Amino acid sequence: MDKDCNIKNYLSNHTKEENYKLGLEFGKYLKNIHQKKAKDGINSYELFNTKANYLFYRHGLSDDIGDNDYILVDFINQNKHLTKNIESKRIIGQINFENILLDGDNNFLLKEKENFHYGDPAFDFTNINKISKVSKEFSKACYKSYFLDKKAPIKFFRLLSMYQAYIILEDIVNKRDKSNRYLTDDEFEYLLKIYDYFNNVIPIWI
Repeated sequence: MDKDCNIKNYLSNHTKEENYKLGLEFGKYLKNIHQKKAKDGINSYELFNTKANYLFYRHGLSDDIGDNDYILVDFINQNKHLTKNIESKRIIGQINFENILLDGDNNFLLKEKENFHYGDPAFDFTNINKISKVSKEFSKACYKSYFLDKKAPIKFFRLLSMYQAYIILEDIVNKRDKSNRYLTDDEFEYLLKIYDYFNNVIPIWI
């Protein structure tokens, strides 16, 4: 394997079976990252509430607010209380899979790993949602190995859907502000659809 191959390129050029196998390994890799706890007693609720309120402020400055915007704002407000008592751990954060490389033995090499964040491990699964557009087999296998072949709890899915709504709303605001975006237009539409515009808390690809 080319040492500069990233996960997204790998998934685009391999079989469903190979992608599933890689997903099993990535689920283990992610679980290992999440083992490290934050040392400074980060309050997950205060952290997320502050970020959400700032996003709402930025969003409210726009003169072009659509129905989807209100759905996202309401969904975040209705669920952000779930971040109370969440133990902060090391996470990858909002990252593109282009920044996770594979070496010749398919070991994962995260660029700029010194920039790990701390927060709710469920947030990292927004990345798994996003890459499911390229390979559902990879993403399903991540869940399988991460949760040891057990069903994830409903609170996990509610938290994940809230974080996903936050990312989508942030993308709307960034697009209007002409700031750097995390999502492409296709990814934006895909993420809305897998949550049925947030009528569901479990993405439909699972």
